[in-house]
Amino acid sequence: MHKVLSSLTQSSMLHMAGGLVDADKVSHCIQLLQSSSPSYLLLSSLDAARAQLSENGKYFDDSVAMALETKDQLMVIPGVSVLDLPCFASDFPAIYP
Repeated sequence: MHKVLSSLTQSSMLHMAGGLVDADKVSHCIQLLQSSSPSYLLLSSLDAARAQLSENGKYFDDSVAMALETKDQLMVIPGVSVLDLPCFASDFPAIYP
């Protein structure tokens, strides 16, 4: 969330939905990697970013729109290469209630 939203660097969330991943295996891996003393400052920043997105998702939508516009402008500059994958279409970043 710190790359797009307003949480602090080194903070992150893992979202799992549906059956695409084995939740037990992910849980086991997380237990191997996570700290026994979590940073409440980082957790608070994640919660604040989540609340900000929940209250006003327009911030995220605006950021995505600006990124897509920048990509389009860069693609017309001779000698500049831009990663343009179909999965980065404008409907890719969707927020579901």
